[in-house]
Amino acid sequence: MMMDGENTYFDVEMLARYLMMSKNTIRQYVSRSKIPFIKVPGSNLVRFSKVAVDEWMMGGLQGAGIVAEATTAYRGDAHGTTKRKKRQG
Repeated sequence: MMMDGENTYFDVEMLARYLMMSKNTIRQYVSRSKIPFIKVPGSNLVRFSKVAVDEWMMGGLQGAGIVAEATTAYRGDAHGTTKRKKRQG
């Protein structure tokens, strides 16, 4: 768990425990931009601000990915990738 002043940041596993959800559900929410998240610059990681998640849980935020340094919108999966898997068939 990372802390920045009064804010705490979770990774996928810690957030899943905090919200009592599965890690897969958290990853699906990220890929669909249903939960606020931060893309860690220069990596394939995402983090979740406790303040933003708490507000989202109370109905104050409507998801949408939040980017570290608040520069541009980012949409990716919980691993931070934007590549889509090819369909087999």
